[in-house]
Amino acid sequence: MVIIRNSRLVFPGAYALCTQTVTVYHKAKETGEITQHTYKGVYFGRGKTQSTVKEGTREESSTLLIIPGDAAQIFPGDKVIEGEGTRISTAEAWARAIPSTTPGLVVLRSVHPVKYQDKVVHIEAEG
Repeated sequence: MVIIRNSRLVFPGAYALCTQTVTVYHKAKETGEITQHTYKGVYFGRGKTQSTVKEGTREESSTLLIIPGDAAQIFPGDKVIEGEGTRISTAEAWARAIPSTTPGLVVLRSVHPVKYQDKVVHIEAEG
């Protein structure tokens, strides 16, 4: 996959690295209903970033999720886990599903549709 991040330009058909499966959990603000959807053929990359702060350097985990196409319904605050995740259907289970207690779970910070020639070619999310 070739992505030039600064210009957000994407070359269609370059999704050879999108071979993973993730489960996305979403909690509706209005009703509290929890839904989950499994996406196949995605890229789910994890790494560490370093930033300089007054005290020195700080290391943080970072995650990039790319879902080809324009049909994905994901939002900031959604929870994502690699593979086909277990069912989360209650408010209590939602509250317990946090990165510090659920290995591999990520909470999305931002979600962006990426366009090429005025057409959404993939959804990109970071956590």
